[in-house]
Amino acid sequence: MNFGKKVITIAVLAMILSLIGAPMARAESMLPSLNTLCWQQSACTSIGGTFYKSFGDCKGGAVENPWGMCLPAGSVTTSIAFGGNNNFLHIGDYILTVYNYALGIVSIVAVAVLIIAGLQWMTSGGNSDMITRSKKRIFGVVIGLIIAYGSYLILYNINPATVNLRLPQVWMLREQKMLTEFCSDLDSKDLLFSLAADSTNAEQKKEIKLTGKEKFDLKYEDKTKPLFFCGKRFFVSTGGTCKGNYCSKSGELCINFDSDDTSNPNKYWCKQADIFVTLKCAGDCGPWESNQITNNNEQELWLACNNGWATELEYTETKTESSEGLQKFYLVSRKGVSVSDIDNSVKWCKDKQNSEAAGMFIKVEMNADWSPYDQNHFFGYGGGTNLVDLGGDQFVVAKDAFIKEATTDLSPGLHSLIIYKIDTSKLDKLIPVDKVKGGISLNLDDAGTIKFFTKQE
Repeated sequence: MNFGKKVITIAVLAMILSLIGAPMARAESMLPSLNTLCWQQSACTSIGGTFYKSFGDCKGGAVENPWGMCLPAGSVTTSIAFGGNNNFLHIGDYILTVYNYALGIVSIVAVAVLIIAGLQWMTSGGNSDMITRSKKRIFGVVIGLIIAYGSYLILYNINPATVNLRLPQVWMLREQKMLTEFCSDLDSKDLLFSLAADSTNAEQKKEIKLTGKEKFDLKYEDKTKPLFFCGKRFFVSTGGTCKGNYCSKSGELCINFDSDDTSNPNKYWCKQADIFVTLKCAGDCGPWESNQITNNNEQELWLACNNGWATELEYTETKTESSEGLQKFYLVSRKGVSVSDIDNSVKWCKDKQNSEAAGMFIKVEMNADWSPYDQNHFFGYGGGTNLVDLGGDQFVVAKDAFIKEATTDLSPGLHSLIIYKIDTSKLDKLIPVDKVKGGISLNLDDAGTIKFFTKQE
């Protein structure tokens, strides 16, 4: 065999041996706090589970309360101990223990047989028949030990699971609560938070421990400890993550819109805004154009009185971003206005309508797909961060006009404004005025569900 063939043969043998004997490379373990398979010992035992410390990827944690995995049922205890063990995880664990115990017994018996065969040989006095029987016993013992231990070693090198008899385990999954997007919307009375990632980081790189008994201050108005800055992410002690949305300037809202960071287009940052709206299509956008669900920069913000009459906020500015199946827009009523136009509209309800402000709604022009005729739709408040569709033009039952004097020098003089009389049965679905004044982000997760109205409707 020439030198080249020898090198190839040695390389192939080395590769085969490395595949058999070397353990498989493991991927980087997940952070236990983000892995639903991982439990802390106190949480597992409190629900009657059986805790396995530092099991799988679930490792680390405090000494008194480590991470591990949790089984819904306890282990089985037998009345007879095998090798000093009478507590078994499952039937495979039991068989493995009995097998190891049997190997020990086989070894003891083999040694005893070897001693007896040796004594027979020594006392044979040259009797060929006794010597032959002794040799057969010794040979049988050696072959038996090779089979018993050799088969184990071969199978273990091929795959340790074949001899460990590891059965599929139905591990318990740790509860993950459906959290709101921002930490400020959580009931933080009994919650702990820990920083997961800064607003400049795209993803979490390392574990950051909870702060023990210390609770982060969620009073966003406290300017001395503005911890929950816009875009920062935090672990919540009950599971899951949330974002900070603190903006230091009055009238700003934390939104992922028009990012100036090209490497992170979904970056959250503070923008001058009253309402930020995200419209998504869960699949098909249905009757609407998927790349422009509503007309860009044509959204309007209105305030309605309890008697049903509503006025548009005169100085609303709109910015829109559209992409396939997704549209974002925000509305600003404060820009260039010495006194908030929201307050002016509330005052209009009292002075001109002898009524109180009921709430606000958003008017948009939906882009009908494959049709030149678009439709007006009105959105209200569905609770939490959800929008609700109030309907099309039938939401408006009457129209009128009134003369209003400008409150700023942006457009001095008198203005003739259109006002709507809306369906008063839907006043409870309007967006609360205080939420708009404080800044609010709202979502409609499936814009395709918005009904397309025919002329008869």
